[in-house]
Amino acid sequence: METAQASNPATVVELRGARQPCDRGLTSLGLLMQYAGAVGVAIMLALAVWPLSGRDITSLEDGITCTDLSGDTCTCDPTAVAAGVDTPVEQRQESNAPILFLVAFACFARSLFHRSAGVALVHDSDDGPQRHIAMYTLIAVVHTPVMLVFLRTFGADWLTVITAGCALLAWPVALQLIVRSRRFAGALSQRRHASFEGVGVLLTTLGTISAALIVLGAGTLLQHTNMDGSGAMIAIAIIGALCVGRSAVQLITGARLAQPLSLRDALGTIRAYRRFSLATMLGVLATMTVYGFANWGIVAVAVAVVLTGALMAAWPGTLARLCDERAFEADMEQEEPLRYTAAPDSGLVSLGWLMLPVAAISLAFSAPAALSGDGNWWLVALAGMEMWAALELLSMSDRRHQVVMTTGLLGVAVVLFTLWPAASAVTELRAPAASGPEITVLAARHVFACCVHLGIAIAAILLSSKVGATSTITRVQLKRSR
Repeated sequence: METAQASNPATVVELRGARQPCDRGLTSLGLLMQYAGAVGVAIMLALAVWPLSGRDITSLEDGITCTDLSGDTCTCDPTAVAAGVDTPVEQRQESNAPILFLVAFACFARSLFHRSAGVALVHDSDDGPQRHIAMYTLIAVVHTPVMLVFLRTFGADWLTVITAGCALLAWPVALQLIVRSRRFAGALSQRRHASFEGVGVLLTTLGTISAALIVLGAGTLLQHTNMDGSGAMIAIAIIGALCVGRSAVQLITGARLAQPLSLRDALGTIRAYRRFSLATMLGVLATMTVYGFANWGIVAVAVAVVLTGALMAAWPGTLARLCDERAFEADMEQEEPLRYTAAPDSGLVSLGWLMLPVAAISLAFSAPAALSGDGNWWLVALAGMEMWAALELLSMSDRRHQVVMTTGLLGVAVVLFTLWPAASAVTELRAPAASGPEITVLAARHVFACCVHLGIAIAAILLSSKVGATSTITRVQLKRSR
């Protein structure tokens, strides 16, 4: 037999999709949608009740002007832009509060349906995820013109309106294309892959993003916020140390889960991470409460504490139900002593699902501005590379290693040499605040975008060796007939 095989060399054919999990990584996509929806719910609730705190979030100070990345000078308060005059802060708060509440409520409803679609992708349901995804798409289509009318009413130019419309519709359209494609149609009805390697990749990537937020975001906060006194510095030091520790544990947990583990080891690792995350969250909230009562109002403290707690609990809470469901299935099937099958993609499809919405939304924001002559073409190029890398990872192509490594290196260069200097220039224009973290929405958006792109770029570089590793591929040998 061996002689016959040697004289008749076999033709090795790789099965289509052999490098991909049976569900095409839709479990990871569902986890990300749950997380994003929970974050959106928390932020929108905070925006809805923030006017009660007595602080104005629509402007920096009366008459202060700022410069966007495009170089255009505008008044920071949208009411003043619409009216052409400056308005005292108290009057702006009274006039903007009802509109802000309605807009926040609309965004809150969209975030709820976004999270519901993610839950349906991860956890089995009788009607499947298609109905939940269709409902989310419908809500997004209704919500988008409401937001555009709001922006236009408050004096936004047409370029801003068009850019916002593209960004708001980018992910719903991409999600519908995914659901209706033949590649993913069958995966929606498949049983979800039991491996936690995809969760490990998500933890690693989100850990690098949170680390970038701590380094860049905290640096910006310290540089451009008046928080004088030893009490403020002690509070910042405690919160920073807790957040650094949490990010480090998250990275370690992700690295451990990225390897094939038994169910008991995987669940134990995630539960340890959840317990540590809960401890750090309680420490951060306690520090904020003690400092806030001495320097902020009661309502401001309550909003800040609830928002921070919801944001810090969103990802551990998303993993909680997944762990409980996997443990229950193992108990029912008595598979707990067995080793879970290694994911054929080594969990890397999860990185593609994370990069895809980031690239789509970034392209929607940056492309219209660049085409009008006011944008940053480097950001467009980076978003395009992230889109390409995401598609290569989702298909697990042979050139994924080169594309992912190139994207990571380009991302680090673009953020450090182009995006971050521009974001720093925006934050320099804010007026000194009386107390507390009063960074503008404009500056915060640019800083956050820099941190997300930088975190994804670093994760892509770290995982590039994993991308290039040989996967466990199902092969079929077709013997030639004599």
